[in-house]
Amino acid sequence: MRYCPSRYHTLRRETVEVQVGSVSIGGPGGIVGKNPVRIQSMTTTDTQDVAATVRQSIALAEVGCEIVRVTAPNVTAARALRDIRQQLTAAGFGHIPLVADIHFLPSAAMEAVEHVEKVRVNPGNYADKKKFAVTEYSDADYERELQRIYDAFTPLVLRAKALGRALRIGTNHGSLSDRIMNRYGDTPLGMVESALEFLRICESHNFRAIVLSMKASNPKVMIQAYRLLVARMDQEDMHYPLHLGVTEAGDGEDGRIKSAIGIGSLLYDGLGDTIRVSLTEDSVYEIPVAQKLAAKAHALWQQDGAGVPPASGTDSIDPYRYTRREILPVELSPGLPVGPDHPPRVFSGAGVPPATWHGLPAHEVARASSPCAAGVPPAPERPALPPRDSDTPVEGRIHPISDADALRVFVAQAPRPQRDAGNPPASSFRPADVLALSPALSVATLESAIPAGALTSALILLRPFTGSAADIGELTVFATFARARNHALAIATTAEALPALAPVLRTLPAGQRLIFTLDTRAPASPPPPLPSRFRKPPPLPAIALLPRPSARSPLHPWPARRSGFATPPKPPSAPPPEIPRISFPASSTPPFSPARFFATASATSSVSRPTPTRCGRTNSPTTSCKAPARVSRKPNTSPAPPAAAPFSTCKPPRSASARKPGTSRA
Repeated sequence: MRYCPSRYHTLRRETVEVQVGSVSIGGPGGIVGKNPVRIQSMTTTDTQDVAATVRQSIALAEVGCEIVRVTAPNVTAARALRDIRQQLTAAGFGHIPLVADIHFLPSAAMEAVEHVEKVRVNPGNYADKKKFAVTEYSDADYERELQRIYDAFTPLVLRAKALGRALRIGTNHGSLSDRIMNRYGDTPLGMVESALEFLRICESHNFRAIVLSMKASNPKVMIQAYRLLVARMDQEDMHYPLHLGVTEAGDGEDGRIKSAIGIGSLLYDGLGDTIRVSLTEDSVYEIPVAQKLAAKAHALWQQDGAGVPPASGTDSIDPYRYTRREILPVELSPGLPVGPDHPPRVFSGAGVPPATWHGLPAHEVARASSPCAAGVPPAPERPALPPRDSDTPVEGRIHPISDADALRVFVAQAPRPQRDAGNPPASSFRPADVLALSPALSVATLESAIPAGALTSALILLRPFTGSAADIGELTVFATFARARNHALAIATTAEALPALAPVLRTLPAGQRLIFTLDTRAPASPPPPLPSRFRKPPPLPAIALLPRPSARSPLHPWPARRSGFATPPKPPSAPPPEIPRISFPASSTPPFSPARFFATASATSSVSRPTPTRCGRTNSPTTSCKAPARVSRKPNTSPAPPAAAPFSTCKPPRSASARKPGTSRA
């Protein structure tokens, strides 16, 4: 079963276009599709707190969110969606569609569909209750359950069709119904069948404004479920848009990596029309991650889709079952075979002394008096590395060889038979040495730099071959040299150049040791510029964050800047604002009055506001968190207290009897 247009090129899957308010999702036509990947998120406020939900929806819209989802767990919360929609529209965000997230209650869905542009239902609990019951359903029992689902879901479908609303059938791996669990198990197939049951009900009423999702907290399960869903829909001639997301991805780096693995893999397949990155952080931090994933997908679709027809016919492999490709066994070096019965071999770049690759520390290798070839200075001694663990041996190293001098240096440093004669290896295993040869090196250079029998083991000669006439001739020469010296030849090429090399490859004898790899020398040409509707919106300007009236007073003097607060630069011509301070004459201190104190602070500064401190008193950002010297209606004739320390903390006042006259608090 095929789940994408091509497994070799990133081509976007064509779908029907679904209208969600003023935002279109999916659609056919074009290289990257009619509409870009839509970015959406979800509010985390109490839906019945209309003001807070509207504020968070506006914050999401301002950072680039195109669709906002709001939970509606009951009918009361669903009624609150009407006020949220009205206030969001009055604030100038009427173009942002709202989605009601429904669980368990069809009555809440019927209320929500009256006020928002889209309703999401979970087929696992929309008309079912999770009882974790083990029941064997006969075919007749299962049909009766499907009829019950039909009766419960049909009113919502008909009302959404009458109002022009859209529906999302969102299956969740963690909330499959008992009916699905007993027949299909906790599997991606069960997730797909759960969604298809509701999808067939929609199609029975000729309702097509549907988006589907297969979410799971495990990216592997999520990827397999989406691919299987697309394959099953193609079998039934269904082509609906997909909403991608990883449930409960987490926060920080872990959450972003999980979302990139799950969402990015499917976008690379060409699947996905709207995405939501689910992080356990403030919802506004989800938008930049989703925008980067969508921008990468658009670039891939634009680059790979130009001039590449979709694949046709049946795929040669089963994408839902892991199997090894059948190859001819090849021995890369003594004791290092590759084949269908052996694990993949891992090579890494050079950088470790070659002597240590063969199980011998560098200081134990017997060196000849003149170990280097003529005209090449001896290589500097390198410090011995700690012995590697016996169960993780180095299997091979890749040595970049750009010219004849680099080749002679490698031969001089590599172990030779005369050096290793007194130190035979403990086992027959020999790590492979791969020489990444420059195309400028000829076979004549190799013959002169590597005399026959100069090395202890055979090499792997890695060289790029294009489809040019010169490379076709060089392929025959290199294959003959490698076969004569018992070396393996690694051919780095591309799928486009392979047909030109095929006639020479067919003439090689059966015993020729060949390895193929992808030639990645030429960087991919930059994709053409994206249409304006797919481009990332310009970044928003920095916003000055001022202390809220309900925030805790800072424990450092104003205007020290707190880390993480971004303030826009001020014009150079504008003088710095004068810092308002409240001071009293040194001779006497007036009686303390909170009302008078705050009135004075408000009159001198428009940004300084009284804020509560840890001890419960109110304070101003322009003053230190210090309790007043004396609270009394009578004039205080004691000397003025000294200035408070700038980083002093608020302490409870001491009683008047415990203080000596004329002293201040600590």
